[in-house]
Amino acid sequence: METKTDEKEKEIMAKEIEIKRREKEKRNMEKKGSRDLKEKDEKIEDLRREVEQRRVQVEEVEESLQMCINGYQRQIHALKAKILRIPSRLATATNCIARTFNDKADEERTFFLKDSNGIIPDETQDIFLDLVAMDAVPANKVTQGDLSCRSVGRIVKEGGNASKLQIIESLKDAKGITLSGDGTTHKNETYESKFATVITPNKKLQFFLGLKMAVNHTSEMQLAGWIETTEDLFHLAYESGLISEDDARIFWNLVTGFHSDHAADQKKLFELLKKWKTRLEHEVQGERAVKRLTNNEYACLIFQGSQVLVQKAGGPVAWDALGETEFEKLSEAEKAEIDLILWAGCCMHKEMNTFKGGCVSLDEYWNGHPDLPPPILLPNRDNAAAIEKAPGTEAAERATARSERGAIKFLTYVQHNKGTGKLNHMEQNVLAGLNDPPTCQEFCVITLYWLAISVPYMREIRGPHAKEDNILRLGDFYQHVIDHIDTLIKEPERLLGPDASAARGSLDGLAWERPDVFYAAQKHTSEWLPQIRNLLVHFLKRAKDSWLRFISEFKEGGSLSCATPEQIECAWMEKTNDLNEGAFGTYRQTSHANPTLSLTQYNAQQMFKFNQTSAYLHTLNPAMRQWLRKITCTQDASGDNHRERIQMAQHCQEVAEKKIEKDTK
Repeated sequence: METKTDEKEKEIMAKEIEIKRREKEKRNMEKKGSRDLKEKDEKIEDLRREVEQRRVQVEEVEESLQMCINGYQRQIHALKAKILRIPSRLATATNCIARTFNDKADEERTFFLKDSNGIIPDETQDIFLDLVAMDAVPANKVTQGDLSCRSVGRIVKEGGNASKLQIIESLKDAKGITLSGDGTTHKNETYESKFATVITPNKKLQFFLGLKMAVNHTSEMQLAGWIETTEDLFHLAYESGLISEDDARIFWNLVTGFHSDHAADQKKLFELLKKWKTRLEHEVQGERAVKRLTNNEYACLIFQGSQVLVQKAGGPVAWDALGETEFEKLSEAEKAEIDLILWAGCCMHKEMNTFKGGCVSLDEYWNGHPDLPPPILLPNRDNAAAIEKAPGTEAAERATARSERGAIKFLTYVQHNKGTGKLNHMEQNVLAGLNDPPTCQEFCVITLYWLAISVPYMREIRGPHAKEDNILRLGDFYQHVIDHIDTLIKEPERLLGPDASAARGSLDGLAWERPDVFYAAQKHTSEWLPQIRNLLVHFLKRAKDSWLRFISEFKEGGSLSCATPEQIECAWMEKTNDLNEGAFGTYRQTSHANPTLSLTQYNAQQMFKFNQTSAYLHTLNPAMRQWLRKITCTQDASGDNHRERIQMAQHCQEVAEKKIEKDTK
């Protein structure tokens, strides 16, 4: 009996211990839940404070902007009032002067388009130039009396020639010159754009060198265009008496940098420019050495050079060999200074190509995971018909291969949406994409990358608070981009987790450009978290690979990493290639509005305007202004534009004949 009682007591004690253990676990879980709840409450409170802080900042900015707007409106109102009073004030002043000086006042008030010899005065030309070039007034709108459109057009060309002289005169104090260029096609014709930045001790002067037609866009043809442009500038300046030597090597020896996009032809062009500069420098060194030779030494040199030429032995002739020998005598610092020419690629092209690299990788991800359903195919109407009505045929396979899928195609469709209100084929594709989970997953990944990398990157490149204006000084910034992408690859929760924030996820740590878009993406990512995480990491890895490829000019051991701060300043370059991109856009708009405007006229107008030649023109003496009129008249009569058109037509004919011959074989 005692044994049974003991067993029951032990059983009761064990149950009591189990009950106490469970009660303790329950209390611990309640405490933990309370702590978690408290932490979440604290996070919510932090978010509320951050939102309130942002709201206050937005209100302050809005208030500041409204004050600025109100101030500008008051200024505009005051200026309008002043403008309205100008005619009456002028009339009052004129009447006062007339009463004082009678006939003399009438004579002085008269504005003559031509003088007694039938020549348009410089003051009148300046007015027409400002109207046509600066204010884009058509030439036929400013002509009066016996002043013809041809005369106004020639005046504009004189302004273009003055702008060329201005470019050469700016080189007197130059520490370096950086070039930038680009190419495009317009109405099946190739055009090249050229800009130059002259770096002086006190400022940087940017000059538009004009657009030029070319038979093709090869690197060799682009180099020839640069050489022709510089030789034209120096020849014009030499004929005017502005410089004593017609020697474009002065320009090339000052060139310290070249800025372009990342196309292969541009990188090849840079190498050609570098070789051209080296060749010219050797020529200069050789000429300097020749001047120091005695008569006998000079005779020997001429004999050696003629022997090489006659025998056609190949390699550099004696002049170049002498220049190379003289160059080798220089110190390493002197050689580095002379050879200095750096290349940099447009920052916006970098972002565009790296973003594209990440997007292309999404297809790669789905192909590497055949167990996962990929985004639905979004074929156009014709391809959809081929796939549906002729399955298994070669036409259907080709239509499938040419059709795209995923968020990229979806974005293209949204961009070209006509908004008819009916579900046409395109709109059906959009609707199907919105209802397709893999497509939405891609869209979320693209959105998060855009918010975390693309937008803050563009803020640094284009924003008003950018820290650097020289692309060559962005090496540390690009390293920060790579480091931040590495961080996001290791910790994608900075963008996907419940505590994701701009402070931890954005490249610059500032508020999201579009908070509503971020929270919308967050809402969807919670539904497909494992898949979104893998997609995002894959996108970031491929984007990083693209970044490393497109920032090669900043790699350790390259020319830029070896340049001194002084050399980097002498090779100052814009962060983007906007000048050349914008020049093409301006030309398309101008040529559309003025179909009969020649390229020479367009270049003269744009060079005069962009280069701010109006102020320079006023510094020229009457003799130089007269020479400008004379040389412009000579250029007009030369027929160069006509010959250039004939050459382009002949080239087009040759290309067409070669294609016809190839097709007939």
